[in-house]
Amino acid sequence: MNSFGKNKIIFKGIWAVLAVLLSAYSLHAAETIELDSTYRVTSADEGNSFVFNNVSVESSDASLYGFYMLGSKVQNTTVDSVSGSLNLKTTGSGTQRTSSIYGVYIRTGNNTINTLSGNYEFVCDTSSTSNYGGSVYGVVVANGSLYNVENITLGVSTNSKKGDAYGFNFASGAYGVSNGSEDVGVKFSNADISVSGNSKVTGILGAERVASFQGNLVVSGVEGGSVNALKFDNTNGINKKIFKLSGESSISAVNGNSIYSAVDGNLNIIGDVGGNQVFDGNISIAGYSNTTTSISFTNGNFAVQNSSSGEVLLNGVRDPANAKETLYDFSGGSVVFNDDAIFSSTLVEIGGGVLLSTADGKGLSFENSIVDIDASQINADRLVLGQGSGLNVTGAASIDVGELSVFEGVAVSLIDEASLSVDSLEVVLSSIQAGTTYDLSDIFGNETLSVLSLVNNNVTMSDTFGHSFDVIVSDNGQITAVPEPSTYAAVFGVLALAFAVYRMRR
Repeated sequence: MNSFGKNKIIFKGIWAVLAVLLSAYSLHAAETIELDSTYRVTSADEGNSFVFNNVSVESSDASLYGFYMLGSKVQNTTVDSVSGSLNLKTTGSGTQRTSSIYGVYIRTGNNTINTLSGNYEFVCDTSSTSNYGGSVYGVVVANGSLYNVENITLGVSTNSKKGDAYGFNFASGAYGVSNGSEDVGVKFSNADISVSGNSKVTGILGAERVASFQGNLVVSGVEGGSVNALKFDNTNGINKKIFKLSGESSISAVNGNSIYSAVDGNLNIIGDVGGNQVFDGNISIAGYSNTTTSISFTNGNFAVQNSSSGEVLLNGVRDPANAKETLYDFSGGSVVFNDDAIFSSTLVEIGGGVLLSTADGKGLSFENSIVDIDASQINADRLVLGQGSGLNVTGAASIDVGELSVFEGVAVSLIDEASLSVDSLEVVLSSIQAGTTYDLSDIFGNETLSVLSLVNNNVTMSDTFGHSFDVIVSDNGQITAVPEPSTYAAVFGVLALAFAVYRMRR
């Protein structure tokens, strides 16, 4: 056979191999699949995208799974995207247990969805009196991955007596979780999420696996229940977590916490000065022995409020005997409290040039809390330093308040560089009566006379029962309680009445 014939055979062989490869590729090429019902993924769906065509499913006797990747059926499979419109509803009556809903469900098998978007409504509507069932899980990822959530509207609700409601539940998975990295975890953009229920209600559970969030998240539960918009768990290996909140975003909890952090270390909430970031609800930090757990609010335009009660509680733990303490750290940007804010049993650090302020008529209270402010500003109508608290002002710090209320036993430390503007001073004692004296140097030390000069001797004394007295201020900084003019008027009124009765009897 000549060389030409040999080459021809070789080329035919190459084309045959290429034909087989092209055929195999065409069989496994990524597709966009339109769905008219719920769907369970198989390994053949590798790389595919899925679109729900206004799918609505209702059940009264079985749990519903919307889009699900179960490790028992499929493993190590990646779906490129899931979108469209999906509505699931379970109902119940009588005494029977109401079925639950699992909207988008990745469970074991190291399966992945790259991008989730679209419109989803998952509802349990039951009149059953059973104490079981009726939970709604919007998006669940356990031993799998979800990387991007964008352009999504998700509504999750249940009226079951004991049914839980979760918007997103990140149990575990390949999110690239590592300490301190800014880009780890799920990224949310243009998200509109609402979750409501009567038992456990959580917007994002396992939020330590989220890298960033832009959008609106609202959760609503019953007063006194377990209600958390963002819940950061104590996941092994995560002791420094960065969570970016960007653009115009709000995290809201009706009757609960906008943030609950159980991160065994530091949770750093990084804001965006190009937008406004709102936290509506209480904030709470869990404590651990032999460590200081903290939440930092960094470089944002943060607004903190509580539309449910009109009072924001920022809770923590102070247990020095077991080296267990919590810390709220504010650095850079601005933080405004639109409702009265109460910091309880925690350390507070205010630095990095941050402006910490309150809306008109609102105040900041610190109960059993130590506050350090350095080269930053506090502006408030009222600043309360409650029992067990202390205030240390260093650097070129500025405090501008209408009224400063200080409990006995509190220590206030000021340095010369600090700027202090106070209209009036209230000193609160455990008990008080006319003639009670108190030495202000026990609170202000060497700065006592400077503080009295600032307030122009505008000082009152009160007790914990709300009784108030005017004071006489001495040159050495001691104050003495005297009855208010109204008290004198009442006394004179009684005397005048007694005298009139005496005259009539005569």
